[in-house]
Amino acid sequence: MLFKADTQHALRALAVLARGAQKVSTTRLAREIGASEPALAKVLQRLAQQGILAGRPGPGGGYVLSRPAADVSLWELVTLFEGPNFGRACIFGLPRCSGEGHCPLHDEWQQIRGRLMRLLEQRTLAALADGAVAPGRGPRP
Repeated sequence: MLFKADTQHALRALAVLARGAQKVSTTRLAREIGASEPALAKVLQRLAQQGILAGRPGPGGGYVLSRPAADVSLWELVTLFEGPNFGRACIFGLPRCSGEGHCPLHDEWQQIRGRLMRLLEQRTLAALADGAVAPGRGPRP
């Protein structure tokens, strides 16, 4: 698993929200993406605090995107939940992995990491809404 559960929940929930303009409840979103409602509620609250969603939890509540899907990069979302240094660390977990003292996969990981960063920076929620990700069944093994 590349991303933490919160990141996965955020990406799948936002893919659902990016497909429509109407408010969607936490309960419905949790059911659609295969997440627990309490875990998803925490994720949605964080997205709302960051200005990505508008809405509120609870009865009569629900969420919608507060920005156009084309204006929200996947990189912005991933770093929100994974942290700003996501993907930058050594794949072996070494504290220093550059120059002369690098791990056996340093060069290959550097190339993969570069491709991943570009992908996340170039893709937006609009790509998810266009069907690039099927949010419906939860994580796949």
